[in-house]
Amino acid sequence: MNCNQVQSRLSSYLDSELSGREMVAVRSHLDSCEACRAEETAERHLKELLSDLCVREPSADFEQRLLANVMTAHESRTHHRWRPAFALVGVGAFAMVVTLTLTSWLRLESSLVAESPESRTIISRDQAFVAGDDPLSDSSMVVPATYAGR
Repeated sequence: MNCNQVQSRLSSYLDSELSGREMVAVRSHLDSCEACRAEETAERHLKELLSDLCVREPSADFEQRLLANVMTAHESRTHHRWRPAFALVGVGAFAMVVTLTLTSWLRLESSLVAESPESRTIISRDQAFVAGDDPLSDSSMVVPATYAGR
């Protein structure tokens, strides 16, 4: 066994939870490795300290006090639950105002552009193209007759 394998099994070794072969392998490694032996001594000491601790029993009213504290904390959180909702409404209203402002500004801009002579030419070319006549080419567009019936 190497040091990593032994150190990962030290707690189980100290609690005698390993199989016989593993116990012998760990013991053999501990006999030959001073670093792992020091780790085993430290862990054994820690287990002894923890086992000497006394276990305190909760008081009779512990459960009632705990529930009261939990309920108080829950009520205080639910009281402030609406604040984020109002913040989201405010953000949504702001976004709507910005969107409406930009939309109306773009409509105004496009109406101003549509009034220029150049834009009238472009619009009329587009309308002619949709109608089937491409003003930029020498030949007119041919639309198959089968599309007319559908």
